[in-house]
Amino acid sequence: MSGYLIPSGPSESTCEIKNSLFIASVMPIGSMDEMKRFVKELREKHPKANHNCWAVITGSPTDSNTFGFSDDGEPTGTAGKPIFTVLQYSGAGQIGVIVTRYFGGIKLGTGGLVKAYTASAKAGIEGADLISYSPMNSVHLTIPYNQEPHLRYLLEQCNVCGEFQYDHAVRVVVMVRQDRIDQLISLVKTTLGTSVGIAIQP
Repeated sequence: MSGYLIPSGPSESTCEIKNSLFIASVMPIGSMDEMKRFVKELREKHPKANHNCWAVITGSPTDSNTFGFSDDGEPTGTAGKPIFTVLQYSGAGQIGVIVTRYFGGIKLGTGGLVKAYTASAKAGIEGADLISYSPMNSVHLTIPYNQEPHLRYLLEQCNVCGEFQYDHAVRVVVMVRQDRIDQLISLVKTTLGTSVGIAIQP
């Protein structure tokens, strides 16, 4: 997956379900440490809330190493996992959702909790401003000095910029969208031949 949606900034949506107040807070999140800080901030913001249940995808929606969720005291599987399921189906990444619950006196049961947290998370996602994001990689090129003008022209034609460094050869670092890397490398090899050294880094 080369591109996905991310929230442009924080947002908040509120649902009332059988007297309980559910507040879904959405935030751009790039690491588990950021998510921990987000949870801490929400707990400080809502000190009288009964639960702050959450789910997060810190990177690409397809990378299972970036997932996490918590029921925060609700019955196992009734809060964090439903919120996470909504995130998975949203196609969004680098996103955290916390659903803060103020208990209204009416017990919802496990099925009712799943529905409530699912509905709250959906409202949060629908209320968020999601924008397109294309991950970038750095492509490192090493070329002879006599190939520099040709590479500069090629990069200009591709509308990408390179950082040029000069040593025994010319070293160039180019930031490229993941979905355009193969195209750029193919053009470089076709234009400059086998004299080019190529390495790709995240």
